[in-house]
Amino acid sequence: MKVEMLISSCKLNKIKELSLEKKNITNAIIVNQFMPKESVQKEKNYIMYSYNEKGIAKSRNRLLEHMTGDIEIITDDDISFNKNSVEIIEKAYKENDADIIIFNLKKGNEIIGKNKKMIYNSLSIMSICSCQITFRSESIRKNNIKFDEKFGIGSTFISGEENIFLDECLKHNLKIIHIPLVINNHPEEETTGEIWNDKVIKSKGALMYRLHRKTYIIFLMYFAILKHKQYKKNYSFFKFIKIFNKGKKEYKNLNK
Repeated sequence: MKVEMLISSCKLNKIKELSLEKKNITNAIIVNQFMPKESVQKEKNYIMYSYNEKGIAKSRNRLLEHMTGDIEIITDDDISFNKNSVEIIEKAYKENDADIIIFNLKKGNEIIGKNKKMIYNSLSIMSICSCQITFRSESIRKNNIKFDEKFGIGSTFISGEENIFLDECLKHNLKIIHIPLVINNHPEEETTGEIWNDKVIKSKGALMYRLHRKTYIIFLMYFAILKHKQYKKNYSFFKFIKIFNKGKKEYKNLNK
């Protein structure tokens, strides 16, 4: 079983700039954006593809094109892994009938992820971040599942690409489970909670319409009411709803 890391990065001249061995990464495909021309660089068990383009979803899709492993791990260039992460992942796939396994991520002093084994549905996938995701490459490839390039950093809507990806997996009847073990670490020392601005609110509106069209109004009210304490310093209740709906409208216009 070949376990492979899929790394999104940008503006790299050499693979060694990533210090991958220090991050306990020994086998990886790298997509390197914001470069003047396309190129391919190889070093040990690392291959880097450089492109003159931007967007995290576009980067993830390039990685899906180039993946060569049996089990793939979505990650970024600032994420490090534990020494036994690959063994943990291999064991999880051998012991569980699953297409996608979500693990926990340590971010500063906080553990991101569930504290129990579970099966995900269309609602519970909303709490997952991209660097928790591992999957069987065959399951993704044979169903032709891609990231929506309208979403994610560098795109029209700045977040939600991983949630859409997982939603597509569920629509193709792929099984997504959670294993409550930490496999990787984010260097951030502390978290400050959710930050709400126009781009974030619009992205949430577009995402909720993209994923939950029939129940969109429920999610609109969920965010407007339950997140009120977080955004009230900068937005009124009705202003928040207006911007949230603007995201929905902009998404609809893009798909006309």
